[in-house]
Amino acid sequence: MLMVLRWQVSVWPDVKALKQQEHHRRHNQRRIRVARGLPLRIFQKLPHSADVVIIGSGMAGASVAYTLLREYQAMGVRKRVIILEARQICSGATGRNGGHIKASPYHAYSQYKARFGAAHAKKLCNFQLLHLPTFLSIAEHEGLVDAEVRSVQTLDVFTDTTMWQKAQIMIKELRADVPAMAEDIRVHTSATAQEVRFHRRIRPMPTVLT
Repeated sequence: MLMVLRWQVSVWPDVKALKQQEHHRRHNQRRIRVARGLPLRIFQKLPHSADVVIIGSGMAGASVAYTLLREYQAMGVRKRVIILEARQICSGATGRNGGHIKASPYHAYSQYKARFGAAHAKKLCNFQLLHLPTFLSIAEHEGLVDAEVRSVQTLDVFTDTTMWQKAQIMIKELRADVPAMAEDIRVHTSATAQEVRFHRRIRPMPTVLT
């Protein structure tokens, strides 16, 4: 049994933050679509006990709850899993900006390589790149048509010359070390970016298309 508890906090977000949540509030009933076979109850009061308590209903919390319940179900074990949520399900970063499942492997690889070495950097980037196809697969398998997860192209637009130069070095490094991971990356200068068809018109700036 999965229980989602809306936990009232003593400090409320400012007016701007509340306005950002309005879209998610209006669609909350439509968005609360739990995977088939996993029971859901929503409580306003804190239950007396639970087997697992998860703080936050974003991508991380929802993933943990989903995995736990599926594993318990496979083992034939009944457990009570509670998610504590201050506002609405997935109303934080997960519901606003793609849930952090947009990977920029050229940027991540450079940082990981400097800290952990090339071999571990490759493994970590591969793990990050699995997030999107995994969520796409879950949404399709569970029939979550309202999940709004989809595969799209993204742009990294640079307005700072120094950062643009660093990005080019990072991409060159990724292409040299892990060519397969960089094969979908396209780099456009201010001039060539004007010739590329994007869904929305952008100013002529250096751009990385992933």
